[in-house]
Amino acid sequence: MENYRRLEPPRAVQVLHDDGVWYPGLQDAWSRWPATGEWRASVSYSIKPGMKYVRSVSAEQVRLP
Repeated sequence: MENYRRLEPPRAVQVLHDDGVWYPGLQDAWSRWPATGEWRASVSYSIKPGMKYVRSVSAEQVRLP
């Protein structure tokens, strides 16, 4: 079973941040967590100038714009 899927080029997405707001960002991969089997999105996004996040988020926290 494949546990990592790279997206080349990265695709534009919206990411649900901890404050409940959707922010524009980029997704560069999907990865499956071995312990749970859950697919997670590898994303980067900014909530304001100088505040960049590079995170792994659940599938429910990422959507196409």
